[in-house]
Amino acid sequence: MKLIDPIAGATILDGGPTVSKSEVIGQLLQHLASTGHIPATDIPTLKEAILRREALASTGIGQGIGVPHARHASIDRMLVLFATCRVPVNFDSIDAEPTDLFVLCLSPYEIPGTTLRVSPWSQLLLRRLADQVFCDRLRAATSPEELWACLVNAEDMHWD
Repeated sequence: MKLIDPIAGATILDGGPTVSKSEVIGQLLQHLASTGHIPATDIPTLKEAILRREALASTGIGQGIGVPHARHASIDRMLVLFATCRVPVNFDSIDAEPTDLFVLCLSPYEIPGTTLRVSPWSQLLLRRLADQVFCDRLRAATSPEELWACLVNAEDMHWD
């Protein structure tokens, strides 16, 4: 499996210190709806599912990275959206630092191996996110197209 396989798109958000975790999640879901990956009518229940997951423990994993995720009945395959935030937001990260790199992951209930905990793709994702050079390249992207190119080219990067 390649990093790019389940990724539905990439976007750049404005962010800022007054943007809440809920608003960021809403913006990410709105992007998926506007690009035809999810119905706009599913946004409220998907957002609720993600926020329920956030209530268990923040998915702000530190180093400026947030990986909000949830399983939902309306999702039929793993669906991922990468985003950078020009101005970092408070995402209740474990290191208490603002978050500017987001990976929204939605997965179905019924398909085994698609949750972040057990997916082979998630292991690949976590290895990539642990690489500072990769994250710096994502953060340096000035357009969604550049961000997408970073993701596509991630397969060609050398990983130690």
